Amino acid sequence: MKHIFLLTLVAMAAHAQSIPVAADTFLHSDHTGTNFGFLPTLAVDMKSTSLIRFDLASLPPGTTAASVAKATLTLYVNRVNRPGSLLVHPVSGLWAERTVNFASRPIAGLALPAVPVTTSNVFLTIDITPIVLQWLSGTPNDGLALVSEPNAGGIFTFDSKEDLGTGHPAELQIALKSGAGPAGPQGPVGPRGFNGAPGAPGAPGLSGVQLVLVRGQVSSGFSNLSLSAACPSGKRVISGGCDALFGFVNVQGYTPPAIVKAVPEGNGYTCLFSGGTGINMQVATTVVCANVQ
Repeated sequence: MKHIFLLTLVAMAAHAQSIPVAADTFLHSDHTGTNFGFLPTLAVDMKSTSLIRFDLASLPPGTTAASVAKATLTLYVNRVNRPGSLLVHPVSGLWAERTVNFASRPIAGLALPAVPVTTSNVFLTIDITPIVLQWLSGTPNDGLALVSEPNAGGIFTFDSKEDLGTGHPAELQIALKSGAGPAGPQGPVGPRGFNGAPGAPGAPGLSGVQLVLVRGQVSSGFSNLSLSAACPSGKRVISGGCDALFGFVNVQGYTPPAIVKAVPEGNGYTCLFSGGTGINMQVATTVVCANVQ
């Protein structure tokens, strides 16, 4: 995914630096001690806040706030269960993707203007130039918080970097100012250099990736359901997830079952659903598997 931003300045051009996400997860106010850093989506609703962080070390040496023309955050909207608006906050405080939870969450700073989120399976690009300028001016880069705007009450999810399905993690684009003029004519081809020594072989990648989905029903608001999805023989668990709104499009006036537990167990993934305001409420557990190396 590449985005090029052109900014007209007096005798200046801009070229973009693409920075992949370094860490992402979400927090849930009803599960204050639970970490969700291994899940393939980032939840944002009235009880869920997502965290993302980018490492700016890949910017050219000497990059300062004065070097930046524009900075944008691009997210992939995996699902919109209820349209609303998204707030992006800078956060203050160290956190780790696989350990942070609601109880240990960082402090959110002043949010940028809200951005509407209405459509699933689209890219959403947000101007976060003021936040990036703060980072490059000395404010610690502890990442961003994605929050549902309270008055709009939106419920949506974004792809995380663990998503092996649609596979569109968050991306930061920073357009840098440059005083260079237009490129000159191409020079003549130089002589061929010596071949370098062969590099070390890389580690084997994942093979035989497979998604297993198991559906179930929570019979009533007084019931619990433990639902597991298992990898086939010869495969191992890569990640998994729980969907308490499986098959729902309109959730007006409906409270889905709570996800009490979401953990890998043995050679599968288990979700524990509880409560809700419906009858025979559809839920699902997903596990992502790959061949054992």
